Amino acid sequence: MKHTGCRFEYEEERGKELLRTFKTLIGQSSEIDLGNIYKQLVLQPSSRFWVSGERAAIVISDIVRGKDTLRSMKRKKREMYEEIFRRFEALRKRMPEKTIQELAFIIVYQGAPQFFMEPETARMYVQNAKRKRLEETKQRLNHCFWMPRK
Repeated sequence: MKHTGCRFEYEEERGKELLRTFKTLIGQSSEIDLGNIYKQLVLQPSSRFWVSGERAAIVISDIVRGKDTLRSMKRKKREMYEEIFRRFEALRKRMPEKTIQELAFIIVYQGAPQFFMEPETARMYVQNAKRKRLEETKQRLNHCFWMPRK
């Protein structure tokens, strides 16, 4: 089971991808309705499944053993793991010699059909990515605004 307070190792990468996709959607929109933009954002294809290979392997293993792990998950997370498990079953038929963990790692690095999160969650991640980018820019340009003391 995942522990409260554990940090997601791909958090920054996910935020950058969400921000890039967000900016693309803003650029394509003739009318800016942020609520609608975030609804579109979460349905856009993603470069990967935003879960670690280890966590995916644990959930796949639970499903294979008959545990009802998915029932307690939120809807979007459950949809993501259902898609991962569907791909696992197909891949396992093609590569029966591979372990669950090896197959899970292959799957999570495949493109995902969507971001598998709620629009409000995407909003939070985009805002955090914007804030982080602004801080990085300030740090990078800090020397431009240095003024000697009198």
